[in-house]
Parts: sequence; C-alpha cells; structure tokens
Amino acid sequence: MPRVWCHPREGGDLLFKNSGAMPRTLFFIIGLRKKSMDRKDEIILIQVRLLRLAAKTWHKDMPEVAKLFRQYKVYDFMQDMYEEFHVQGDSASLNEVETYLKNQGVAV
Repeated sequence: MPRVWCHPREGGDLLFKNSGAMPRTLFFIIGLRKKSMDRKDEIILIQVRLLRLAAKTWHKDMPEVAKLFRQYKVYDFMQDMYEEFHVQGDSASLNEVETYLKNQGVAV
C-alpha cells in the first residue's frame, strides 16, 4: 500500500498510510520522520486519533466530523487540553470533547 505524506512541517512531516478499508480521505498514522515528537506533533496525533474515534463512535463521515470540529473550535480545545489528553485514554478524551460540544449546544 502506498505511503502518503501529510501535515508538512519544518523537518518533521508525519507519515500517513491509507487505511484501505475506509474512504480514501481516512488515514492513520504509521510513524514519524523525526526521532522524537515535540508538543506540536503530539497535539496533531491527539487530534487525528480523536477525529477518527469520533467519526466511528458517532457513526458520521470524517468530513462531517472535521467540519463540526472546525466550526466549534474543537481542535483549539484539544490543544488547550493537551496536558490532560496526552495522559488519558482516547475514550476519556472523546468524552471531554462530547461534553465540550454539548456545552456549545451541539448534539452528537
């Protein structure tokens, strides 16, 4: 399966691979070019994992969830919650995102 480079960054491009079983727009992370991750890389990993988990859990398409996340600044919320999100499981982090969206008046 071909590899695809996404999220161009200064010397630390994330390496993604098409999952095959999902739509072409869905990718999962299979590695990093850098030997160690910095905070920005970890935040991107959290955002990608939670985007995928939300789409699966909420039975929605990835573009629909991504639009919702952009519209309600969920990506910024994830960045603000980095200290908590990087030490807890994705399910707990998704629960925090759901609570955040509900407080914004969004039903998921």
